[in-house]
This record gives sequence, C-alpha cells and structure tokens, in this order.
Amino acid sequence: MNRLDRLNRIVDYNSEQREREKAEEERLYARQREIDEAPDTKLTDFFCERCDRDFEAIGFKGTITCYPEHIAFYEAKCPKGHWTRRRITDQQNDPYFCKSKVLARERAEMGDALLQPDDPRFDSVYGWKLRKRESDRLAELERREWEDGRKLTK
Repeated sequence: MNRLDRLNRIVDYNSEQREREKAEEERLYARQREIDEAPDTKLTDFFCERCDRDFEAIGFKGTITCYPEHIAFYEAKCPKGHWTRRRITDQQNDPYFCKSKVLARERAEMGDALLQPDDPRFDSVYGWKLRKRESDRLAELERREWEDGRKLTK
C-alpha cells in the first residue's frame, strides 16, 4: 500500500468519525430538547410496587445528570406516601408498562380485538362466531330454496 492510499484511508476514517459524532450530538440534543419540553408537573398514572396498586397523581419532573445521556422522570407519592417514578426519557425501560395491573387488564381486553386470522387463538375466540354466521347463512339459503319449491342438494 502506498502512501496516498494510506492517507485516503485516514481521511475516510476521520470523515466517518465526524459523521458518527455529529449523529450522536444530534441524538443527545434531541434527548435534551425532549427533557426541556416536558412540563415540570403533569397528572399521570403511576404504579407503587410496595402497595402493589395503580394510582393517578401529579408528577414532578426530575433529572439524573451523572450519565452522558441525561435521564428525566416524573416522581410522585402514592396515597400511602411511597415515592414512585415514571420515565420521560427511555420510556421503553419504564417499569410501569410491565407492572401496572390496569395496563395488563386493558391489554387483555384489547388483545382479542387485535387478533389476526393466522393467530392460533383466532379460532378459539372467533371460530364460534364465524361458524354461527355460516350456519345462519346456510339456514337462510335453505329456507329460501324451500320457499321457492326447490330442495337443497348436498
């Protein structure tokens, strides 16, 4: 490898590194903007692990800044006085979504509505409705044919 090739590789690496740094800077800026735009107080749902119950309260914004990526959260006390948190940033890691009994109940209620025909549970949930609809349709067809004086051939 000659000197020109080496210099081209170094230039390419440095420009790629600058692009990566710029993308990281933009991501951190967007995260900070999300924290800044969040209201200082907000009425939201919480789950207290110690009481094992859901409640609604006014959350006060707080941030943890000891990491390069600041973490923002809402903090509130449950009716019994225990502190609980909901994340503003990193919502995918918010334990509320895994532990809340209200959300679990809503997911169970809405889960059947979102079933697709290729889902294994589809037949157990909707099979009877489809069979009843088909049998009603066949009964109506048979009734009409009898009224017309024709017999249904099987």
